[in-house]
Amino acid sequence: MKTPFDRRIVINLLITAAVLVLAFAFQGARGIWQPDEGYYVGTAVTMMRNGNFLIPKLSEEIFLEKPPMLYWAVIGAIKTFGQTELACRLFNSVCFVLTAALTGLLAFSLFGKKSNAFICAFIYATMAVPFTAANFVTPDTPLVLWTTASILFFWQSLDTNSLHRNLFKTLMYISLGFGFLTKGPAVLIPCAGMFVYLLLTAQTKKFFFSLWTLPGLLLFIIIGLSWYFYVSAKVPGAAVYFFDNQIWGRLITEKYRRNPESLKALIYIAALLFGSLPAGAIWLENTKQLKTAILNPNWWKNLPQYPKKLFLLTVFFIPLLILSLANSRLILYSLPLFPVIAVAVCPLWSDKLQPLLDRANVKAFAKPAALTFLWILLLLFSRLALAHLHNTEKDSRALWAEISPYIPSEEYEIITLDRRADGLLFYGAQAVENVTHKNKPYPTFSMPETFDSELAGMLKDNLIYLFIIDDKHELNLILGVLKNHNIGTRTIDLEHKKWLLIVNPAKLS
Repeated sequence: MKTPFDRRIVINLLITAAVLVLAFAFQGARGIWQPDEGYYVGTAVTMMRNGNFLIPKLSEEIFLEKPPMLYWAVIGAIKTFGQTELACRLFNSVCFVLTAALTGLLAFSLFGKKSNAFICAFIYATMAVPFTAANFVTPDTPLVLWTTASILFFWQSLDTNSLHRNLFKTLMYISLGFGFLTKGPAVLIPCAGMFVYLLLTAQTKKFFFSLWTLPGLLLFIIIGLSWYFYVSAKVPGAAVYFFDNQIWGRLITEKYRRNPESLKALIYIAALLFGSLPAGAIWLENTKQLKTAILNPNWWKNLPQYPKKLFLLTVFFIPLLILSLANSRLILYSLPLFPVIAVAVCPLWSDKLQPLLDRANVKAFAKPAALTFLWILLLLFSRLALAHLHNTEKDSRALWAEISPYIPSEEYEIITLDRRADGLLFYGAQAVENVTHKNKPYPTFSMPETFDSELAGMLKDNLIYLFIIDDKHELNLILGVLKNHNIGTRTIDLEHKKWLLIVNPAKLS
């Protein structure tokens, strides 16, 4: 007869296996999607082609939207495992697993039970938003790895003896450095919650005025800022762009058009409520307790006496407040808050599951095990559905399959009009350029050329141009202009109401 300890070992092994399956299964099933995956994978492929791994380029344009950590990871995976979609998403999968593990370690550090570590890791891995985000090549999933690590090491630096305190504080600065190299100042948002916690517990002076603060800050600068210093020195205007793109323009202005309206802050509430399912649903069983605590002034007054609760509240609500007040809002910006949610609900689930662990009857596990298994299947099916059932115009692999029969053997360039297709670089396109008809296109470091200036260049060379156009009016307009210049054209209908316009300036129409 198995002991409860044996059952826990089996459960922990099953949890580990489930997290690995959720992280890696079907990651190569879907093509590279526009716009974000096209940006990041296209930039990684361009850097790999030209051999410049410090100044990111997207085709022929300098691309400074994000620091290079993600590009380096994609390049390393492609060089190791081949140029596949799975390789492109491999780093995200690894980060997803490590974040789940760190989330579990944070729960263990706070609550002191080994079982909590596995339960918490599983809770995070099965949350809808983190699972979905891991399937897209963006810096958000890697960023969560570093924010979670910094939160864990910060807490451990306050809760251990002198020797280990300095070690964990150093690891915190290192984590913040790698986070800055992943997505810039966004990694510092959770630090605001940590700082508020220090203020409320009167530990600010003790934390910062220590021998290891200066070496830690130096490590942060070397790891996180050295690339910024290098690019700013090499590329004129880069430093100003970094400040605008990653700080002022995102937080204060509406320049980057990321849901700047005040009410759009509600997207975070919806994302956190529904994106934390199924584990987050346990709050519904504790609504009465929560309401009683929140409405009780003594509960708030006595909160500093419960440092663990105070810590979780500050590292959740302070970053959420900053995200809500900023003028740039996207659902994935809230991703660093999900590990905190997982840790917060972990004791509730642990108490709920404990009676099952203590019972000798295996049948007690039947219903929860079946429901858990069905949820995992649903998550995996959603990933497959995106790949095979959702026919989308965003899919660069499908678009390349459509246009590849028309790719000439001689030199050519693919041109898009106000709708980027950089993911085609991953599938073999020589060059992809975006031109614009807009008066105020999206602000990038290398602003797109206008169609008129591109036309002037076309008339000077003998390149073949392949225009991908998704607007009938724009197509007719371009055809009219080219006809006036006696330039030969050929039009091919594509899926999703798109057209491939083959333009050969060397031939007369």
